[in-house]
Amino acid sequence: MLDSRGDDRSQRWRVTADYTRDSPIGFADRLEARAWFMRLERTENTVQIRGTSAADPTLATRRRVSDFEFDQDIVGGEVQLGNRFSGLGFEHGLTYGATLERVASTRPRDRTETNLQTGTVATTIAGESYPNKNFPDTATLQGGLYVQDEMVAGRYTITPGLRLDYYNLRPDADDDFRRSAQTSQAQDVRPMDKLALSPKLGAVVRLDELFSLYGQYAHGFRAPAYDNVNFGFTNRIYGYQILPADNLQPETSDGVEIGLRGRSADGSNFQIAGFYNHYSDFIETAVVGNSGGLTQFQYRNLSSVTIYGAEARGEYRFNPRWSVRGSTAYAHGEDNDTNQPIDSVDPWRFVGGIAWQHENGLRAEANVTHSLRNDRTSSDTAFHAPSYTVLDLAVSYDHRPNLTVNAGLFNVTDEKYFNSQDVIGLAANSQQRDLYAQPGRYAAVNVTYRW
Repeated sequence: MLDSRGDDRSQRWRVTADYTRDSPIGFADRLEARAWFMRLERTENTVQIRGTSAADPTLATRRRVSDFEFDQDIVGGEVQLGNRFSGLGFEHGLTYGATLERVASTRPRDRTETNLQTGTVATTIAGESYPNKNFPDTATLQGGLYVQDEMVAGRYTITPGLRLDYYNLRPDADDDFRRSAQTSQAQDVRPMDKLALSPKLGAVVRLDELFSLYGQYAHGFRAPAYDNVNFGFTNRIYGYQILPADNLQPETSDGVEIGLRGRSADGSNFQIAGFYNHYSDFIETAVVGNSGGLTQFQYRNLSSVTIYGAEARGEYRFNPRWSVRGSTAYAHGEDNDTNQPIDSVDPWRFVGGIAWQHENGLRAEANVTHSLRNDRTSSDTAFHAPSYTVLDLAVSYDHRPNLTVNAGLFNVTDEKYFNSQDVIGLAANSQQRDLYAQPGRYAAVNVTYRW
């Protein structure tokens, strides 16, 4: 490649309307309502000048132009009501409501390559035919009805809850999507309609003014994302293919968590917890075959999975302006049918840092993240992400109540490292392994203005 110039732009628009009434209205003591619309537009435009002459490597022979987009519209609303009353020896804080959100997503991709010597224009480049889409244009509708009662009696709080979820997915598999997938399974994309009822029960015992013991049981429901179900992509140059998963089912779980937490008057706090979750139809990405020299990946359901572990975090304020923070998380996941590890479970990770803040709105912090080597993968030939240590520095300033400036220097030591989630299914001897590495040292600045 002799020259490459890119112009990537993102625009995000959000309009929200909120209404709150703290006085009684009808049968409710309070009412909160909100509606929102958000639009995301992202464009990635790249122009590359390439040379293919072995005799003269500096001779420009091809001009490649790429125009990729991602557009998403989200419209939704929520109504939440509440009542407070006494009964059965408890003070009750009843909360109930409904949510509804529609998300429409599309990702068109176009690329051409012009031979500068002959003027011919190609639309099949590096094994891909353009224009294409990695997933079909998709609209999802998600709705929920929920009720929760916070029941307080002295040192004890019991919180039962119930939620009814509805999920509707409607894909539109056009020629651009079929061109990307290059597989007959692209014809099998299907809509999805699911309804699920999820109960939960939580309890807290305040041991004293500082410490509380808590526990929770929850039944979970997670519908597959639009790009999990129908993602289809073939790259013959790099030898892999991602297949649509038209029979992918929602994931359900039953989990318990028990922990101890505390908070002091100066803001210092900590939390220690252990958890155990059993999943049905666990959603996981996996290598499912090899066809025509292509390693095939696909999202799939694992019928029975167990994940358990522990988490701890804390912050100690040794000065009104200074604090040290730390957290760690360990999880062990296993497919109960095969006794194989779950690839999407991260290895043990530690985060520590120091933070400073001033009453004028200026803040600064330094954080160190250390991850152990990922020794547990479902394949003996898979790449095991090595351990790594990364240092990040960040500052922010609240200039006004509605204006915030953030800046940071990330991966200060320029560490070469991999997130284990990004290399699932990657072979240890893959020639493309370095393409999955995280960015080296980089800086970022952003400004947030709220009105």
